[in-house]
Amino acid sequence: MAIASLLLPLVALVLSSTACQNSKPSHKDSAAVLAGDTTQHVLSAGDRALVLRARELDRADSVDAARSAYDQAAQKLPQLSDWLYLRAAGVTGDSSARAAYYAKLRTDVARDRIRVTDAIARERTRDFAGAIRAYNALGQRLDALRLRINLPADDASRTAARGELLSYISNSNNSADAREAIDLFDKVFTTTTPSEELVIARAANKSGLPDRAATAYAKALGAGLGDVDDNVGYGSVLYRLRRYADAATQLAKVRAPAKLAAAAQYQRARAQIALGTQRSAGPRSARSRPRIRRTRARRRH
Repeated sequence: MAIASLLLPLVALVLSSTACQNSKPSHKDSAAVLAGDTTQHVLSAGDRALVLRARELDRADSVDAARSAYDQAAQKLPQLSDWLYLRAAGVTGDSSARAAYYAKLRTDVARDRIRVTDAIARERTRDFAGAIRAYNALGQRLDALRLRINLPADDASRTAARGELLSYISNSNNSADAREAIDLFDKVFTTTTPSEELVIARAANKSGLPDRAATAYAKALGAGLGDVDDNVGYGSVLYRLRRYADAATQLAKVRAPAKLAAAAQYQRARAQIALGTQRSAGPRSARSRPRIRRTRARRRH
């Protein structure tokens, strides 16, 4: 999550023009780049290989070798030095050495990445407690929870982290974050309670995960949990999954309050119409196929 956001600017700079061979591009150069002509402005083969080698070491988790490679590339490529020094800092465990890299940054946009880079560096170099603190300070709570849940911990700490992740899922107003949190929860915790499933069902419904919402609603409502809004939510999810018969059955359970019941009955009617269309379309299509084949056969004769 956080690591990808640091990589993107570097990739853009490696592939773009004016930040590469020509440290003082002319107006003509800039116009050519904007017009899509980058052939004369990319890094030389040797310089590009140097950066890509550092990236390979980084991806291989050879953090010491990657740091050295980024440092060498930054010294050779001053046009890219800010982002390369950030990458070097991101694989450096010693906080003093990271501070030395940060002191070399020249642009505000790079300096704005220091706090994120520091959190990433702590995680990469296994200072997990420091990384959790850094992510929380940045407001990146899901990254902090991810570390807390995946780290070896006693039962009490793991239970607390589980509850916090579930609370995050319940209260998140960002659909992408909610989907990511649900995915994390499902990967880490293979067994769930009906009450947990109800929380996940509501969040999955709201954040655009109808399949996960359907399985969660089924487990939660089957255990007698949920309210009338959940019955409507489950019916709506089933409708979106084109499970029209199940949707109609579920929505028929909503009888009060009057306004919600009316909305449910309207949705139920739509499900019944869709079900009728679905059923009538199937046999008609099946009956039409032999006639099409016979027609083609007659044409061949």
